[in-house]
Amino acid sequence: MESVLRLKNFLLLLQISVSIFSLIFIISILNVDLILNAMKLLDIWSIALSILLCFISLYLIAKRWTFITGQTNIKNYPLAISAYLYSNIFNLITPANVGGDVYKFFYFKEKNSFDILKKLILERIYGLFALTSLGLTSFLYTRNNESVNLFEDSQNFFLFFFIFTIVGLIIYLLSKYIKIFGDAMKELKSVIINDYKSLFYILFYSYFNLVSWSLAIFILSLSFGIDATFNEILFVCLAVELIRIIPISFQGIGVREVSFLFLMTGYGYDAELSFCLGLVGYAILTICLLFSGIFGLFMISKDDG
Repeated sequence: MESVLRLKNFLLLLQISVSIFSLIFIISILNVDLILNAMKLLDIWSIALSILLCFISLYLIAKRWTFITGQTNIKNYPLAISAYLYSNIFNLITPANVGGDVYKFFYFKEKNSFDILKKLILERIYGLFALTSLGLTSFLYTRNNESVNLFEDSQNFFLFFFIFTIVGLIIYLLSKYIKIFGDAMKELKSVIINDYKSLFYILFYSYFNLVSWSLAIFILSLSFGIDATFNEILFVCLAVELIRIIPISFQGIGVREVSFLFLMTGYGYDAELSFCLGLVGYAILTICLLFSGIFGLFMISKDDG
């Protein structure tokens, strides 16, 4: 037990170190004065609209959860949404949203008869499928733009293809050798064959969650004066989210900003503006996660009372 705790502390220290190093690296290559000047370009209406879109994206993903777990009836639906929103608070303090999954596991295991672990696995599968498929689509569409320098070589395409392949292989191996993953894949097959209506809603909310989040970033980019197309912003947001899944830094801090910087400058946009875009976007996401979690906690407490 002590060795496990030491390993956890070591990994946490390593993640914090990566975040600090990434932020130091960014500051060392950028002009701080230009960053401060860029921040002055933000207007209150763009921030407000981005916050609204971010809240919508969080609601859509909570709505998806009700279809994954089958809690779409009037009795269970509100509490399922509230509990999912509350889990966002735990995602703020753990890598790769593990904290939220742990909370949902204990909360729904106590109150429901369905296999919660299987549902959590399915949620990750649906999310990764939507992320990689929409990311590949936006990449292929953007690649037709001959003015883009980002794709002079195909490294970004292979990033998506590599991650998509590796994730698929991992899912296959887990489903073959670990019973719970095998059961999850059987349920997924059953949903595809017998419950295409639920599958449609699950994928619908998955895709529009990503689109809403990307639209929030797009609104901010307009405020910064970045003349990017929505498709470019969509690709960058999805690529950063894929990178953020890998728990190499604390909450993705530093790594997500570096990713935004290099992907946006690959399109030819200003480095300082690109950094500010990622910084402000994820600051807004953090605020929305916190307040949606507080709202979820209030609704749960109200129901328990």
